[in-house]
Parts: sequence; structure tokens; C-alpha cells
Amino acid sequence: MAKKTTETKPKNSVVTIKAMQPVDWMNLIKKVEADYWFSYRVKIQIRGWLLAGKPMSLDAAKAMIEAQAKKLKIEPTVEARYERKAASSTDEEKEEMLEEVKDEGICEFHRRPDHPGIWLPSNNVKAGLKENWTAVGYTKAKSGSRSRLAETTFVRSVPPEGSPPAEWDWIHLGDAPHPELHTAIAYIKTQNGPVTAIKRHEYVVNPIIEFDIIMSDRAVQELPAEMLAGTLVHFSEHGLGACRSQGYGKFDILDMYGLGETEAPAEAAG
Repeated sequence: MAKKTTETKPKNSVVTIKAMQPVDWMNLIKKVEADYWFSYRVKIQIRGWLLAGKPMSLDAAKAMIEAQAKKLKIEPTVEARYERKAASSTDEEKEEMLEEVKDEGICEFHRRPDHPGIWLPSNNVKAGLKENWTAVGYTKAKSGSRSRLAETTFVRSVPPEGSPPAEWDWIHLGDAPHPELHTAIAYIKTQNGPVTAIKRHEYVVNPIIEFDIIMSDRAVQELPAEMLAGTLVHFSEHGLGACRSQGYGKFDILDMYGLGETEAPAEAAG
């Protein structure tokens, strides 16, 4: 039987550690970024009115959150509660309550410190993409596609060239909303029966909006272009902004094209 032998290093051996080649990380990131993202510029025009959906007052915002969370077990909106209470109040008390709630129930567009004008968060458009992707039936048609859309597809605004990346989160709607407020009637079912509430909205008329849809290379490979186009077509009739069920916020797609597009998206679409 052969004897086992073991090798031993010389007692005075020297181990040499060679330095790794330095990595130019910023150039590498720029290269990967250029290859990783595909961008599509989309231009739309609202047909008629785009209504604001952000509550002006904290109490009204809380009521809207409760309405969404509790469904049929919600409390009525702030303004509706005041109206119900006012029915059994004196004229003087009613005047005080009306003064107190003059701003309740108003929905406004976003304002930004040191940024004039009115704004729409670009993630509102992404939320619309996800909602309409499901509505069209792509979630069931292609398993896992909705989460892929949510995690690998994003929406950016189109700010002036040279703007910092923070501006990608905001779509500029104009200098100011229409001078008048739009009044809408909301009917809410509660435990105490139906309640009528008045909502007032800021709005803009026929705005033209541009935004970019950016998709990772994986999204382009796994989510066919026909599905994205179908989602946008359905989105245009579903609408953007508040009071969509009443017909507001529908839009026409004026243009869509790829930014620096290679052949990869076209091949993926096939």
C-alpha cells in the first residue's frame, strides 16, 4: 500500500499579494446605465378638464383615506358631517360652521416651494399604467407581468435640459389652475345610510403633457411592446386625475417614440 505524502512549504517562503486592477466605477456605471435603460417619450393632451385630486385640508384628506380603506364602513367626508350637524343648528351656529369649513372638501394641484406653477407627480402616471395593465387583462394573460411592470418600469417628467434628477418626479401643468373651482357631488354609502357630499376641484383645460416611460432591459425583453401600447390606449379612455368615473381626465396620445432606441426593443416586441 502506497504511503501518503504531504507537501510542506519552505520555512522562509514569502507570499506575494498582487493588487487588483483599479475599477473606474463611474465610467462603468455610465456604461451599464446606457445599456440598461430603454426610454420612450410620450406626449398626450387631455380632452377637456384634468381635475386635481389632492385634498387641501388635512381633515378632508383623512376622510378620503378612510373612504378608501373602509369601503362601505367609512365615515362621511368632513363637509358632509358639518352639513348634517348644521341641520339642527341655529342660524348663528350655521354661519360659524360654514366659515370653518370654507376650505374643506377642496382638492388642489400640488405646489412646490421655490417652484412656481402647479404640478402633477409623475408617479400618478405610473399608477395609471399599473391600474390599466390589470384592467386590460395582461396580469392574467402573462403571469408575473404586473409585478415586473411595477418593479422595472418607471415614469419621469421631461424637465428643461440640465435640470437635476429630482425634477423627474414632477410634471408641470401650467402657471395656475382655472380661476374657478369645479363643484362635484359625491354620494357615499355609510352605516347610517347614503350621504351626499360636495367636493370642489381645481382643474386645468386641455393641457399637453409629456413624460418618459423608462424600462429596464429585462422589462423590454419580458413585456411585449404591444402590451404597453394596449395599456396606454386603455389608459387614454380610463383617464388621469380625479373624478375619472364622471368622464374627466381622458386624453389623446399625440406622439410616442423611443429615445436612443436600439434594435433590442423591436426584437423583444416580436
